[in-house]
Amino acid sequence: MKEKEIKEKIDDGYVLCRTIVEILGKPEKHVEATLKGYVQKMKEEKEIIVLKEEYSEPKDQGDELFSIFVELELLLKGISEVVFFCFDYMPSSMEVIEPEVLNYKNRELSAFLNDLQTKLHGYDMALKQYKARNERVMKENFILMTTAVLLSLSKEGMNKEKLSVRTGLPVDRLEKLLEAMIKEGRIVEKDSKYELKHIDKADKE
Repeated sequence: MKEKEIKEKIDDGYVLCRTIVEILGKPEKHVEATLKGYVQKMKEEKEIIVLKEEYSEPKDQGDELFSIFVELELLLKGISEVVFFCFDYMPSSMEVIEPEVLNYKNRELSAFLNDLQTKLHGYDMALKQYKARNERVMKENFILMTTAVLLSLSKEGMNKEKLSVRTGLPVDRLEKLLEAMIKEGRIVEKDSKYELKHIDKADKE
């Protein structure tokens, strides 16, 4: 887009911005493809005009993780779209280049605030749903791991190393599970071995 056309867009209410979007992940090719996918999504939005895009080389961050960023020059349709862009794409930096002064009519500000509230409520609902799903998955995983331990101990007592091999659970994770099961009274520890707790008449009374 030519400088004259950019100026016309700014006069029409667009905001010229420079921003950096960065992601971290693995493997390297997936990280590159994901970032380019983000930029492609921007180009498909009516309120966003991508003027320039400059990608960095993927950087090895250790543990097989790679980071990559893209520096963008954008025209965004109004300050409200600038804010929504920050919500949707989580840039690491955002610089408003033009215009120098931003004016907002009360009607436009009210509409923007209402749209912002709608978006915030949407994020809040998504977060609550994610939290509920996560709690359900953790509960189901706990039941599965507990069942695996009980079945493994149903015939003989075992130390945590042997129990780890039998259940497939790492020792450090297994230790926390065993502590919880002891507190619940489902198993007991004797001479570094774990056994099922047998309930006799005295316990019942």
